[in-house]
Amino acid sequence: MREMRDLAQPARKAARKTAITLGGGATVAVGLVLIPLPGPGTLVVVAGLGVLGKEFPAAKRASDRITNLVKGAFERVRTRSSDRPGL
Repeated sequence: MREMRDLAQPARKAARKTAITLGGGATVAVGLVLIPLPGPGTLVVVAGLGVLGKEFPAAKRASDRITNLVKGAFERVRTRSSDRPGL
């Protein structure tokens, strides 16, 4: 029984990688279509990169970089708005 599990392991890994690639790729593609339209196109792209980042280090780095840029922008806005009196 254990030998069958050992034989099935590469197939499970390949199926997982394929599912992540298709799901993440489709999410990124939908996000790219949504970018010029009003709505959360950029967030959908980042979510797709996050999914792809489970298997691909380059996608993980891109997702992390975008996330850090957005966090920095929010922090700058928060700091500026707290410096203004009366707001």
